[in-house]
Amino acid sequence: MSNDAWIIAVAAVLVLFVPFDWYVALKFIVVARQRPYIRVLTLAALRSTAIAIAATIAGILGVQSIWFYLTGERLLPQPVPAILIAIALVVVSLPNVYALRLLGDE
Repeated sequence: MSNDAWIIAVAAVLVLFVPFDWYVALKFIVVARQRPYIRVLTLAALRSTAIAIAATIAGILGVQSIWFYLTGERLLPQPVPAILIAIALVVVSLPNVYALRLLGDE
């Protein structure tokens, strides 16, 4: 498989998993709202939502990669992709604040 084919395959996987990540996040949100006394469910909902947001950013970058491969044009100007990656990394780390609060309460 050529290098270009690998890039397209990875980008396509990034795009395809976005709906699944949102499905899981929404399931956790619903259950956490039904059982707010189970704090680990709230943590799972926060983590799943953060992962879904990061996956959405990865999906956007995947679409950009596929578009660039097909047309040679960038959808997002530089440095937007780098900023999006940084945002995704921060968002994924945010549930750790709640996790530390849970540890402190025990």
